[in-house]
Amino acid sequence: MRKRNVICAFMCAVLIASCVLVPCSARPPEPELTVDARLVLSALVSLTDSHLSRLIDIMTVMAESSEMKSGDWEQMRPMLTTLKHEHLPGVYCFVKPDGSYHTVSRGKQLKSLANRGYFSKVMSGQPVIGDLVVSKSTEKKVTVATAPIKRGDTIVGALIVSVFLEEFSNYLTKAIKLPENVYFFALDDGGRIALHSDVTMILKSREFHQVSNAVYLAMEKMLKEDEGSVTFEQHGIARTVIFTTSPLTGWHFAVGTTN
Repeated sequence: MRKRNVICAFMCAVLIASCVLVPCSARPPEPELTVDARLVLSALVSLTDSHLSRLIDIMTVMAESSEMKSGDWEQMRPMLTTLKHEHLPGVYCFVKPDGSYHTVSRGKQLKSLANRGYFSKVMSGQPVIGDLVVSKSTEKKVTVATAPIKRGDTIVGALIVSVFLEEFSNYLTKAIKLPENVYFFALDDGGRIALHSDVTMILKSREFHQVSNAVYLAMEKMLKEDEGSVTFEQHGIARTVIFTTSPLTGWHFAVGTTN
């Protein structure tokens, strides 16, 4: 047992060390997109998925440790604290099957996570990645990553990390050195904005854009197709965005220019 714990701890350390912190009818032909825009889109998806997949990998390894399987908050807190300090800004917590939970920053919480859409799934033993919610403990906009913790055939709880979407978007903007005239965003399958270079847009739904039918229809196309480009008119200007879909989260990423 002691040997297995040492192995788990070593694997966690290695993984942590590896992390660096609408269409117009009768429109003219779509303008050619620059190679730079495609590189930005590729870098955006790759960097996002890399951070989130590494986070999931670490959580999965941690979930196999005796500290996590104990279901005792005091035993597991040091490992989660290390993860919080080394990885993405967010809420790092352990939730029990009854929905009660503790966070690294604030300890035991009075609210319950049992009514979250992802809760029943993770408590049935399935990991979740990419759900969008507003954090109950911080009221910040987040995306959720989870890892169920099993002791034998019993689910004793789950590790949950709620990544702050505004901070993550700002990080991506800086990391890919986004030019001033270029913007990006990512939609979940329901059409809600998960990431955006303008962080005020995060968690707005595509219905928000119904004031501009062209933008709304462009988003509809993005949600129906895995990749491609779409041209739409906004404020009297024809704009083109290129888009693709993340294999990890299923988010639909897009990059466009403001001129």
